[in-house]
Amino acid sequence: AHRTPRGCRFGLQGWAEDALRRGAGRGGHRGPSPRPGRRRGGAMEGMMLAQSSPYWRWSREMRTAMTLTLHVYEANLRIESSAGLGIVDAYAVVFLERDRMGTKQKTSAVRKSLRPRWDNTFIFGGLEQSETVRLEVKSYRSIGENVLLAHQQFSVQDIVELSALHGSDQGFALVLEGSRPGITGEVYLRF
Repeated sequence: AHRTPRGCRFGLQGWAEDALRRGAGRGGHRGPSPRPGRRRGGAMEGMMLAQSSPYWRWSREMRTAMTLTLHVYEANLRIESSAGLGIVDAYAVVFLERDRMGTKQKTSAVRKSLRPRWDNTFIFGGLEQSETVRLEVKSYRSIGENVLLAHQQFSVQDIVELSALHGSDQGFALVLEGSRPGITGEVYLRF
């Protein structure tokens, strides 16, 4: 079995076995009882110790957390002259709504193109189904602030449902909401 440098195993079963070997759960627990007023020892106490360990919490979190692999192929932008943007150097930004700065991932900018092709893969780990993912298409500016062209957001639950209906290898066109009047488009991606 795999052991960490400190001698404990990963997962609940390994931790509980190590606790029993050291004497916890057989009346040989050293130090104060974790629950005053209860008798020491027994299989129940070993289980209580195991459930309070960081390895138990890690194992439980890994069972409920999901990993999202998002492949962004390209975009098809339509920008009317009334939007007043001029030349567009488009790039995509993908992040989780709960933590924009900690999870933000970007493509490179494609110069002078309304149909930029990125072909980038982004991976987000530790997600719950209720989490919201936001995709933004921006235009790079060497002077001043980059311009938000369009955006869309979706939940991990939406992705799970789409994948169940159409399969995980199916590509999707995500319709973008323009940040200004006169901007529309789609982003082509796969989950």
